[in-house]
Amino acid sequence: MPPKQDDRQQTKRLRHNFNMTPQLKERLTASRRQSGNTMNGEIHARLDATYEDSALRIAAVIWPMLQKLDQDEREKFADLVIAMARSRA
Repeated sequence: MPPKQDDRQQTKRLRHNFNMTPQLKERLTASRRQSGNTMNGEIHARLDATYEDSALRIAAVIWPMLQKLDQDEREKFADLVIAMARSRA
């Protein structure tokens, strides 16, 4: 049986070089440090996130705030969002 390949060998990555401003590099470096990603990983994660469903992005932003609410408050919030969505339909 052949040796098992790790994920890096199974997923082909294409190289692409691009230019960025020093200010953008500073911001990416700060974000990279906070997330624990490599610079390449941070750029990849941020680019990939731009293609995600916008509802998922909104949910990801709201989730930390919702965790501060108790169950009754979360249900009230959910009802409010549903009512708002229905009024826009």
